[in-house]
Amino acid sequence: MGLLTRLLYEMDGLEDQPLWILCLKDVRAFFGFPPIDPGTIMVIGSTNIEEVLDLALTRPGRFDRKLHIGLPDKESRKEIIEGYVGQIKHDESINIDNLVQDTVWATPAQIMAAITKDAVRLAIFRGRDYVTQRDIEDAFQEQALGVQNPISDLDPEQKRQVAVHEASHAIVQHYLEGDKKRIVRVSIIRRSNALGYVLPALKLDIYTMRLDTFVRDIMVSLAGHVGTRLVLGEYWTGAGADLIMVKARINVLAQHGFFGGLPEYSDNEMGKVINNFLEECMEKTEMLLVKHRDVLDALVEELLEKEDLSGDEVVRIIEGAEVARD
Repeated sequence: MGLLTRLLYEMDGLEDQPLWILCLKDVRAFFGFPPIDPGTIMVIGSTNIEEVLDLALTRPGRFDRKLHIGLPDKESRKEIIEGYVGQIKHDESINIDNLVQDTVWATPAQIMAAITKDAVRLAIFRGRDYVTQRDIEDAFQEQALGVQNPISDLDPEQKRQVAVHEASHAIVQHYLEGDKKRIVRVSIIRRSNALGYVLPALKLDIYTMRLDTFVRDIMVSLAGHVGTRLVLGEYWTGAGADLIMVKARINVLAQHGFFGGLPEYSDNEMGKVINNFLEECMEKTEMLLVKHRDVLDALVEELLEKEDLSGDEVVRIIEGAEVARD
């Protein structure tokens, strides 16, 4: 409180001038010198938790102008990434455009930390004096998903289930959203509480979208659960986060009238409509996985062998399986 009081006092007194300045002004005026330009003082503050600011700070005459600084757009991210990559010793084959696509969610501070700190640390740990594309990608994944925490003695049956789950996500992602999203990484190495993950990245910055985009997202989220039953014959645990995502997407669809005029439905009727919609999504997801079962099996085996695949490796596996099928 003492600091706040002092800050407010200083801000309110910025226009007050000491006695010697006032005397100097009188002397200069007496001898015909031009008046002293006092200049302009601008006080700027920044915060990412505006709701905790004391209201006294935002009254007129204090911090009364608000400028919202959002996440950088695609071109801005490219300039930021190029700038920070230029500050470190790096492999000349680094694909800046891919990094730009991978970091839609990132602030400039996160980009700086990932490239100049975390990626450098990873390179040193891996015995190199320069940073590679993989180092930077892993640094961003640490920020988004946590540090790798492998399970050294994971039971083979459980490991296969994780591989089937993640491969199913990747297959549906590729065939439904491959034109708008690229797969950055598919992994069955634990990070935080996730035993595995598929990390997608938008090819374009999206600010508004068609509602059918959410339908495809729902099918991608359901794919791990559906694929597990398809390949292993029964449902397993591990789809909790996916089902939460499904519920969130359904809420967005409902709020935008996807299921019809909301006021005309009772809660019971809406529940029936949503359940029918979910069943339809699960059926379509299963049909897609059955259609590409050979591709799914190929990706599962590669995951079990390598445990961690880049997006380019995933695409090569999918295309190779399709060629073998034809």
